[in-house]
Amino acid sequence: MSMTPSERDLMRTLSIQNEGLRYSAYQDSLGFWTIGIGRLIDGRRGGRLSPDEVIYLYEHDLDDVLADLSTFSWFAPLSPVRQRAVCDLRFQLGPAGLRDFHQMIDALTWGNLPSAAQHLRHSKLGREQAPQRTAQTAQMLETGIA
Repeated sequence: MSMTPSERDLMRTLSIQNEGLRYSAYQDSLGFWTIGIGRLIDGRRGGRLSPDEVIYLYEHDLDDVLADLSTFSWFAPLSPVRQRAVCDLRFQLGPAGLRDFHQMIDALTWGNLPSAAQHLRHSKLGREQAPQRTAQTAQMLETGIA
């Protein structure tokens, strides 16, 4: 069965009225994780995102990351490997978290990649929170080799 565009609009309105519209994950009345307009994502009840939806979300997230990083004058001149390293770090930390790495950003601003990598390695992220991932990112940043 297919619906006309106007019927789809009416159905969406009804679903929003009954399910609500949420922009972040929440637990429904039964305690199952849900997003959007009643979209069950809780694996305990068979909920999930499709592979296409995961890629769709990722591509939009990557666009946001790249738009954010384009505000730094030092980002565009970096080699592709180094750009990927910074993108990965931005994915991990979010926009505010990345900006908390003041010494690393200062080193990048001055083009001092070894110093930027050192600051990353010696950060709490590198020492305690995600040492393996941070070591890989720092190596990519320092050497330009993936």
